[in-house]
Amino acid sequence: MRAGRVLGVWALMLGPALAQSPAPADAEPAPEAPRLAVHTGLAEGALQRRFPDRVRWLEPEGGGQTLALWFPEGRPDARGALVLMANEGESAGTDLVLAVAEALADAGWAVLTLGLEPPTESVRARLERAPTVPGQTPPPAPGVMIDVLATPASEGAEADYRARVQGQLQAAVAWLAGQGYGPLGAVGIGRAAFYVVAPDLGQASVPFRVWVAPAFYPGRESELAQRLAAPQGLALLELYPVVEARSGRERWVTARRAGFSDYQRQPVAMAVPPGPAAAQALANRILAWLGRRSGS
Repeated sequence: MRAGRVLGVWALMLGPALAQSPAPADAEPAPEAPRLAVHTGLAEGALQRRFPDRVRWLEPEGGGQTLALWFPEGRPDARGALVLMANEGESAGTDLVLAVAEALADAGWAVLTLGLEPPTESVRARLERAPTVPGQTPPPAPGVMIDVLATPASEGAEADYRARVQGQLQAAVAWLAGQGYGPLGAVGIGRAAFYVVAPDLGQASVPFRVWVAPAFYPGRESELAQRLAAPQGLALLELYPVVEARSGRERWVTARRAGFSDYQRQPVAMAVPPGPAAAQALANRILAWLGRRSGS
């Protein structure tokens, strides 16, 4: 028994020393940890488990990784490919996004879906502010909010958010182009509509843009008007809810007067915001419009 106790004591004394002893010089280095995706709170883990064969990880230039879902064309004669971005705060695999993507893919258009992370509260507050008329003093916000919104830090946060979203769209377009698809298009649901008409997405390489029930922050209306005034070969289809027939009409009239002749608006019977029940109707409108322009 005493010998056993002595051996036990020696084991306790030698344990830490053995644990701290250096590895042999010729030992292989530990494998590098895999790069982790930037999780945006858009159910990436759940989507990976639900759609393991559809998940594609994109690598935007700004760094990190973005989850996308891939829907290859369901016909031997591919007509083209589309990036489909969900509404703000929704993932790449919502019921509406999935239903629209599947309908488009069945008709011969490959689809890569993306989620759209929501902005932070400070960025959202900036975007919710209506632009002021030159020379007019903006209305004060409650508390210290006006000071927070006017800081360079808040402006930088908004710019970072926009760059991140645009980088994800550009990565999706680059991925589709790398697979040999063409022509290409981009579809934006709700607040994603602002991003799919960005000039840096490439009018020549992505000539087709579609808005589904578009919604825009007041702080972006001015920039949106500038984008629509210089389409440079862009073709845009706006699908709006029947109950919002007047919403957006002034924007359309202004854009057409500025020379944007290939900007069309069509009403669709859908809820606000739209749900999966409207998916087939939306897909049919998109397919008919694309068919007239792509010759397919």
